[in-house]
Amino acid sequence: MLLALFWLGLSPFSDRANARVLNWEDCVKSVSENNPDLASARDNTRSASAQVGSSWYDFYPSVTGSVNANHALPNQFNPLLYAAPGVSYSSALTLNYNLFNGFKDVATVESAKASLNVSHATLDGTRAAISDALRQAFIKLKYAESYVKLTASIIDRRTQNERMIRSQYESGTENQGSYLLSQSDLEQSKFDHLQAIHQEIFAREALAHVLGDNDYDITLTGAPPRTSPPEDPNLRDLTLITPAHRIQSGQVDIARANIKLTDAGFYPNLNFTASLQNSDGILYANNDQQWSIGLALTIPLFTGLSTYYSAKSARYLEKAAIEVESYSDFSTQENLQQALFNFQESVELLRVDELSLNALKIQEKIATKQYNNGLMTFENWDIIENNLVTAEKTMLSADENRDLHESSYRLAQGLGDL
Repeated sequence: MLLALFWLGLSPFSDRANARVLNWEDCVKSVSENNPDLASARDNTRSASAQVGSSWYDFYPSVTGSVNANHALPNQFNPLLYAAPGVSYSSALTLNYNLFNGFKDVATVESAKASLNVSHATLDGTRAAISDALRQAFIKLKYAESYVKLTASIIDRRTQNERMIRSQYESGTENQGSYLLSQSDLEQSKFDHLQAIHQEIFAREALAHVLGDNDYDITLTGAPPRTSPPEDPNLRDLTLITPAHRIQSGQVDIARANIKLTDAGFYPNLNFTASLQNSDGILYANNDQQWSIGLALTIPLFTGLSTYYSAKSARYLEKAAIEVESYSDFSTQENLQQALFNFQESVELLRVDELSLNALKIQEKIATKQYNNGLMTFENWDIIENNLVTAEKTMLSADENRDLHESSYRLAQGLGDL
C-alpha cells in the first residue's frame, strides 16, 4: 500500500518530456525583459536624466511672444463714453536672460546630477537584488531536482538492502530486528523522496514567480557561472563602489546643492531684458513698434528671516546626510565581511564534504562485502549505510549553500547578472 502511494505521489513528475527546458541565460533574459521592478527603476533613471537636461534652463535666455485683441463696447447708459467702439490689437516679443542669480542655476544642475547618480545607483541595486532572487530561485530548483534524484537512488539502494536482509532473515542467519530496521530505513527513504518532490514543486513555483511566468512546467539545465572567493579583498574599496554607498553619497551631494540653493536667497539677482512691442496694429502691420532693453537688479533686503532659517535647515540636513552615509558605509562593510566569510567557509566545507563522501562510498562498498561474508555485524554495517546516506544529503546541501553564499556575496557588492 505504501509503495502504491509513493508511486502515486511520484506520478506528476514521472513524465516531464513536454516541460520547457531553460538554461541560466534564458532565465536572465526573461527577467531582464519582463521584471516590473527593473522596468520601473529604468524609467526612474530616464526621468532623472531628463531632469538634468531641464535643470540647465537658467543658463539660457527665454523668449516669449504675446498677442492681445481688445474690443471696446459702447456704454448703454452713456453712449458718449465710447463714441468709437472697435477692436484694438497689441503684440510683444520679449527676451529675458538671467545674468546672475546667486549661483542658483549652478546648484540646480548639481542637484539634478546628484539625483541622477542616485537613480543609477538605485537601478544597480535593483539589478543586484533581482539577480540575487533569480540566482537563489534557480539554485534551489536545481538542488530540489538533484535531491529528488538522490532520494530515488537511496530508495533503490535501501530496496536492495531490504531484500538482502530479508533473504538472510528467512534463511535464519539474521534476526527479525535487523529485518524490521531495514524495512524502516526503506520507508524513511520513501518519505524523504516524497518531501523532495514537494520541495521541487515549491522551488519550481518560486522560480516561475521570479520569472513572472504562470507556466510552472519547467526544468533547468546548466547553472549560474561560479567564481572563487577572494582571499583578502580591500573591503573599504568594495564598500565605496556598492549601490548603497553611491545612493547615500548622492544624497549628501543633493543636500550640499540645496545649501547653495538656499544661499542664493542672500545674493542679488541681475536680469537683462529686451522687448519689441507693437500697439494699435494688426501683428506688426504698421510701423508703430517700440524697442526696449534694460537691466533689472533685485537686492533682497529683508525676507522675514525665511532665507536665514532655510539656509540653517539645509545645513542640518547636510549634516544628517553625512551621518547616514557614515553609518551606511559601516553596515555595508560589515555585511560584505560576513558575506565573504560565509562564502569562503562554504567553499571549504564543500571540499571537506566531498572528501568525506568519497571516503564513505569506499567504506560502504567494503562494509557491504564484509557483511555479506559474515565478517561484520548488521549494527556496524547499518551505521555505515546511514552515514553514507547522511553524507550524500549533506554533500548536496553543501553544494547548494556554496552557490547561495556566492550569490549573497555578489548581492553585498551590488553585482548583478541582468
